Amino acid sequence: MGEIADMMLEGTLCAGCGVYIGEGDMGIPQYCSNDCEPDGYSNKPEKIKCDVCNKKCGGEQGLKAHKLAVHN
Repeated sequence: MGEIADMMLEGTLCAGCGVYIGEGDMGIPQYCSNDCEPDGYSNKPEKIKCDVCNKKCGGEQGLKAHKLAVHN
């Protein structure tokens, strides 16, 4: 994928409009406050620290994806 698409999937850029969010690499798509958030989507997943490198990941899914991508 392209760099911008990767940043949208990682949560650095809004997955709806592409604006910089600044939260950093959470490992899951994030949405800005400009009504980009789809219905039923929670923009605030609970952050969980990786037990290998202590990086904060967005929820269980984000932690699982992080471990597969970085520590596998």
